[in-house]
Formats: sequence, C-alpha cells, structure tokens
Amino acid sequence: MPAISLIIPLYNAEKYLRPCLDSAKNQTFEDIEIICINDGSTDNTADIVNEYVAEDSRFRLIEQENAGCSMARNHGLKSAMSPYVALLDQDDVLHPQAMEVLHHLITKYNADVAEFVNETVPDDFVMSNPPHYDIDKIPAEFSQDAFHFWFRNPRGGSVLVWNRLYKKDAIAGKLASDLNCDELIILTSVPCVYKNYSKEDQTALETLTVAEAKTLMAEGQFEEGTMLPKIEAAIAYLEKVPAGKVLITSMDHVKDAIRGKAGTVITA
Repeated sequence: MPAISLIIPLYNAEKYLRPCLDSAKNQTFEDIEIICINDGSTDNTADIVNEYVAEDSRFRLIEQENAGCSMARNHGLKSAMSPYVALLDQDDVLHPQAMEVLHHLITKYNADVAEFVNETVPDDFVMSNPPHYDIDKIPAEFSQDAFHFWFRNPRGGSVLVWNRLYKKDAIAGKLASDLNCDELIILTSVPCVYKNYSKEDQTALETLTVAEAKTLMAEGQFEEGTMLPKIEAAIAYLEKVPAGKVLITSMDHVKDAIRGKAGTVITA
C-alpha cells in the first residue's frame, strides 16, 4: 500500500498536463500512487495519461462521464488506497519535495492536515533549480481547530483543497460528526475488521463497541497506517455522535455490508 494517494481530476487538460504529471512523477517522496480521473475529456488528455501509465506503475487512469471537478475528486478518493491523500489540479505543478515535506510533518506531529503555501505563476512557467529544503529544519505552525477554521470560515468565500495533505480517515470522521450524520461508512481493502489479522487464528469481527475497539487498540491489534486510523476515526465520530454507527468494509463488499451481510459495525 502506498503512503500517499495523489488525486488529479482532469478535463481537456492537454495544454498543462505534462508539466503537472512530471511534477507528480518526480517527487522525491516516491511511495505514492497517482490517480488521474479523466472527466469526459474531448481532447488528448487520456492518451497523454496513458503514456505515463505505461512507463510508471504508480500512475492510474480512471475514466468517467463528464460530471465536474468535485465528482472527479470524489471518484479518486473512493479509489485511493493510501492513509494520506493530496489533491492536485491539472494546471498546477508541485515542488519536487512537496510530498516529502508534507508527509514528514503530518506523521511527525500526528496531524490530520498539513498545508503548504502556493504561488501563482504564468502559463509558460518552467520550474528550474528549485530550492532544496532540509525537512528537519522546516518551521511549522499548529492549530488545534484548523480543520473547522478552513471549512466553516472559508477565506474569500472559497476553500482551497489542493494545497494540503490529509489524513483520509480522520477527515471523514470529522466531517461525519460535524454534520451529525447517522452513519459513517469507511472503505478499506478487506471485507471487515479482524482480530489477529493474517494469523492462523484470524477472526472476523461483525460488531464492535467503542470500548471493545479501544481494548483491541491497546493490544496492538490494528496496524498503523492501515486499519488503525480507521478505528481511530470511528471512535472519534461515535464519541461525538453516540447514536450513530460506523460500517467498515471494502468497496467490493459495500452493498452486502449495507444489507447487513458483510463488514464490521461499530457502535457506542
């Protein structure tokens, strides 16, 4: 499983696409998957992306009928396999160390979101000799309530989503609790939560309470970077919405899980 999923929604992007994809491909932090969602383009966007797919196994192309940038991003998020996700627009380029720095900061400080500054440049901009950063010496500012500041008080009437690295499951839990949702569905690569996962005595857990989940966490049952952040997000949501429930399952089993035939249901 890659550490970061970089999601790029695309629509008639051929004018800017190669610099964008090159900047993703040339990240110093190489443990990434690059998910390109072609939103019904009518130009050569898909052909260009397929060149990168053929050369680099980290690239994936997802096709959809034209539905807009937000739907394309959502499609990418559903397909993301990583615990951390970042969004990149088709006319943007990343500094070569962007993902390296953000991943270092978000893991070092166990943050839910890490943000970087951006700069507007002309269409003919070429990134040459970008500065090198010592990641251990990069200053960081912190906010306990940055998530709510960004999404409840958007600056200038809009929210920039593409200049941040997100802890995927934590953000889902925060949104679900803020919206007082009745149910939070968390998708993962396995059909349900397991005790003693991948061992001979592996046991599928059909139901869990928050207390039981905390006990299993204390026992080290959930792997960091895979199931652990999902359980943490479930607990955080249920502690704020005790009448809600969390369903953890895989994309392949989600229909059965909704019918009560698969997955793990966690309640307060």
